[in-house]
Amino acid sequence: MKTTLLNPNRQQGMTYMTVVITMIVVGTMLAAYLSLVSVQGNLAMRSQNWNRSIPIVEAGVEEGFAHLNNNSTPDASGVVDVSKLVADGWSVSPYYVGSTTGPWVKWGYMDGDWYYVMIDSWDGTTNYFPTIMAASYVLQNDAFTGHRDHNYSVSMNGSSGSSAFLAAINPSQFPDLGAGSQYSRRLVSCGLTNNPIFVKAIVARHGIDINGNDVFTDSYDSRIPAYSTNGRWDSTKRRDHGDIASNDTVTNTINAGNANIYGRIATGPNGTISIGPNGKVGDIAWQNDGSSHGIKPGYSTDDMNVEFPDVVMPTNITWSAMPSGGTVGGVTYDYIFNSSGYYIKTSGDISGKILVTARDVKLRVDTGWSFTGNDGMLLGSNAAVKIYLNCASANISGNGIVNSNGTPDECYIFGTTRLTSLTLGGNGEMTSVIYAPYADVTLNGGGHGDDDFSGAIMANSFRFNGHYSVHYDEALARVGTWKGFTIISWNER
Repeated sequence: MKTTLLNPNRQQGMTYMTVVITMIVVGTMLAAYLSLVSVQGNLAMRSQNWNRSIPIVEAGVEEGFAHLNNNSTPDASGVVDVSKLVADGWSVSPYYVGSTTGPWVKWGYMDGDWYYVMIDSWDGTTNYFPTIMAASYVLQNDAFTGHRDHNYSVSMNGSSGSSAFLAAINPSQFPDLGAGSQYSRRLVSCGLTNNPIFVKAIVARHGIDINGNDVFTDSYDSRIPAYSTNGRWDSTKRRDHGDIASNDTVTNTINAGNANIYGRIATGPNGTISIGPNGKVGDIAWQNDGSSHGIKPGYSTDDMNVEFPDVVMPTNITWSAMPSGGTVGGVTYDYIFNSSGYYIKTSGDISGKILVTARDVKLRVDTGWSFTGNDGMLLGSNAAVKIYLNCASANISGNGIVNSNGTPDECYIFGTTRLTSLTLGGNGEMTSVIYAPYADVTLNGGGHGDDDFSGAIMANSFRFNGHYSVHYDEALARVGTWKGFTIISWNER
């Protein structure tokens, strides 16, 4: 029998090779695992930084909104005083030094992070609306410790760029922190539009009751010659946006009677509409079609829900006594407002003849308003007035309020919580915007023409008695009083 012995050196060599290969495999796997952990840690920290940047950049957007909604309501000419930005801590972009319309920029700090917000160039008109652009600068977390290094600061670097009025973001106008910075940057651009208050001819908190015949609502546009004549309603250029609406949710919320509503009609949820045999609601084609009747399909809804905030009168000002009267152009007036300011009527009702020739006139009435017969208010061609009816009732009949300029936004009438009754009518016309959330409005039969009321009315309720027409000025959706701005686009990079 032969016995073969293995070579011990050979056996030891194989063991060594096995150990080496195993160590190489384990080491490679360990290195790969550590690399994976590192990558995952970096990705997690990057994700946290990226997510953290959202509330920071939103804070910048809110900063822009806060200014625009507080200071950017247009005046009677539709112009906004953008200079108020400086008073709120904004400054002109360093790339547009000397500009009077921006872009405007501002820094903000939040727990070690920063935002830089820009409101682009805007002249305050409604030809376009501004864009808010904001950048967040978030201090990065360390991938292994999770700590945030606060030893770095944000500094202004970058190069000149083109106009900031862009649909997308122009990063060159935002601070670039450069290589090695511990801050990550995220950019957002928000396109805006205004949110107007007066978008319909008549809006009621509660019911609308239309009695009598020859009652109608339609629309025009005082700023577009094709839809008005010298800024006034013209029956040959009438449009069909004379909408009426009520927030109420009860049966017979709106009694349209035999009225012709050149536009749409709306109630609150589950509210109902009644209409007489000769009443029509619809566009011009529907109104002109002798075979049509009632409400045109699709022209009524029950989804109305609009806010009626209380009127806030000017504060921290001194109200002056009513001005004296005089004779102008052979007409004797009881009061002549020939300079801007704040005026108050504290005893006796306002009546007689009133002339307003100045802009920015504020009139507060704590007693009452009673226009009858030949009483009336005349606004000159360059006049603008805001009337605060802080009284229980007001009757603006007689010759009404004649606006020489023809645009309703030259004359705003606000009813406070005290005003619960408002009567309109008489032989004269009225061109104004009325907001009286607690007043029950009565519209009595007008004169022989169809120029009874031009503008827009919001009130507690409405009752029509006889012939009366309301013409909504579509320009109020662009140059009238705003609720504030609304975002219509959100772009990130």
